[in-house]
Amino acid sequence: MTKAPPDRSLVESAGAVGAVCTSDGGMGRSRSTVAVVAWGDPTARKTWSGTAAALTQALLDRGVAVSAVDGRPPRPVLAVARTIHRWQGYGVEWRRGPLVAKASRLMVRRALRHDGVGAILYVGGVGILGVPTKRPSPIPRFAVCDSIWQSRPNDHPLPQGVAAPAARAIARREVESLRDLNHVFCTSRAAADDVIGTGVDADRVTVIGTGTGPIRPYEGPKDFTTAKVLFVAQQRAEEKGLSLLLRAFELVRSANASATLTVVGGSGKLDPDRLPQGVEVLPRVDLATLQSLFEQATLFAMPALFEPWGLVYLESLLCRTPVLGLRRMGYPEIAGGGRYGFIVDRPDPGLVADGILSALSDPACLATMGKEGQANVLARFTWAAAAERIHSVLARYV
Repeated sequence: MTKAPPDRSLVESAGAVGAVCTSDGGMGRSRSTVAVVAWGDPTARKTWSGTAAALTQALLDRGVAVSAVDGRPPRPVLAVARTIHRWQGYGVEWRRGPLVAKASRLMVRRALRHDGVGAILYVGGVGILGVPTKRPSPIPRFAVCDSIWQSRPNDHPLPQGVAAPAARAIARREVESLRDLNHVFCTSRAAADDVIGTGVDADRVTVIGTGTGPIRPYEGPKDFTTAKVLFVAQQRAEEKGLSLLLRAFELVRSANASATLTVVGGSGKLDPDRLPQGVEVLPRVDLATLQSLFEQATLFAMPALFEPWGLVYLESLLCRTPVLGLRRMGYPEIAGGGRYGFIVDRPDPGLVADGILSALSDPACLATMGKEGQANVLARFTWAAAAERIHSVLARYV
């Protein structure tokens, strides 16, 4: 039975650490305690799309004593830093600027001023939280990341308002951070290769994968002749390829008038009068509706321009719905090199349309892909397995 998330009264957060939480709910201090640090409350489901909370719970289930630390500086500090860093050319990535990094480092150091922590695990945001201290750390430090700044595809523009000098500064500080850590845990082989490419020794990098979100495995009947395509993105819809998919779907409809596309989320600014025929937009749905949409879909298509990993691909496969994405970052690993999903070489509407039409033309192939993809996710992608891979490295230090 899945355990509930850690009780906020037992797992400390908001930049303060006192007692720690153990797997049986006991309180105590031990050099085996791991401080999980995130940009936000590590026990909150909204922090890093729930990855921090899921890993925290999995470590607790594994028997690791955990203290949760919110590494965000106070709001007044962030307000000043935002103004300065935007003026310096950091744009929407102002949180990666040096003032924020320094303030966050001080927050973490203040939270850990006792002798009960044997390791620090930064979850997400290495460039923000894992900055060098310029002196040896008495506590081993680790990080979990799904990508680094240098993972950005060459054809993907810099984020809004980010000037080239600021981008270079972000990349330089991130490399310094990575080299300063004792070990780096990556969600994908692609991310691990990027980290190693910065000069980090390969034996200090481990691929851990991830678990899945709230979508449940589906074992019921599926009709793969219905040509129902699904796209889900509550945030960053453009980076996840929504515009590209809509252009491609116009071509799909010209060849297959029965095909439909359901867009869940999106940017919230889609003009219904300018959408291709057969497209339905659902700005918000509840979990039960989302579960049903995954179960009924023929194909999940998200040709993301920038998506380091994508739990949503795994959730689709849990429902035996094959996936389609671009050949970049972690997606080809999730698709099993083409065994569980379709891999499009470039972000070209014609190529994406060809991939969708090819998928919809062979219902038997889709059924096989979906069945094998579900089995692969259930066997390989669990939070317990990710936590075990982390623990096997932490055990060398604490």
